[in-house]
Amino acid sequence: MLSGGHAENALPQSATAVVNCRVLPVDKLDDVARTLNQVLADSKIQLSVMTAGRPVPAYVPTNPKVMGVVTAATAKRWPGLAVIPQMSSGASDGIYLAVRLRPGRRPILRLV
Repeated sequence: MLSGGHAENALPQSATAVVNCRVLPVDKLDDVARTLNQVLADSKIQLSVMTAGRPVPAYVPTNPKVMGVVTAATAKRWPGLAVIPQMSSGASDGIYLAVRLRPGRRPILRLV
């Protein structure tokens, strides 16, 4: 969201832009900020974090044995259908469920 100035016909003394960065659990906020600063490439622009994200559980890759079993069962029932692990980046209460699950367990697999 962009904002600046007090009227449409006046030059603003300052302007702000709010950039909503949806980061993956494996991303670090410092890395995202560094990338944004490199892209902006202007020392006059000040970058700050408005709100810190909620703590997320540590990233645990999908277990290849589980994927093998799911893929084999899917191929038997629906030949040619791809099985793709997915992460929902928003509008989900999955973060609360994932925090309560044991490490290495994931609640969602989507068949596509």
